[in-house]
Amino acid sequence: MENKYSFRGYDKEKMVAVKGSSLPISTKTSREIARFIKGKKVSKMKAYLAKVVEAKLPIPFTKFNRDTPHRKGRGFGPGRFPKKASQVIGKLLHGIEKQAENKCLDLEKLKLIHVAAQKGPNIMHWGRQRGKRKITHVELIAAEEDNKK
Repeated sequence: MENKYSFRGYDKEKMVAVKGSSLPISTKTSREIARFIKGKKVSKMKAYLAKVVEAKLPIPFTKFNRDTPHRKGRGFGPGRFPKKASQVIGKLLHGIEKQAENKCLDLEKLKLIHVAAQKGPNIMHWGRQRGKRKITHVELIAAEEDNKK
């Protein structure tokens, strides 16, 4: 059976993948987090997202940054502290680490090679405060990085 990820060339022995579907988080903030953590080490990004939840370090917003203030720091532009999305993606990163342990991969060399956040289906909520619910699908794929150039 073929994998159901948007990433092609997935190797079951060398790579680790996690997919969170129908997550109750904003697609816009998930996209900004995904763009920020792609290509970085899993352990560092897990710690970074924990600091985002505490509102100590911001996530830079590049696309959805209208009326977003600049944050303190060296050369930091517009950014926010998306707490709910950071908590959910942090749990997915924890799942990646656990899968890597099961496959006997080195956690220090584990690097995110594919991160995607896609909009889920529109779910209508009926009642006095009706409207659409925000649903997002998130894919994370990590592999051991090679130091060869």
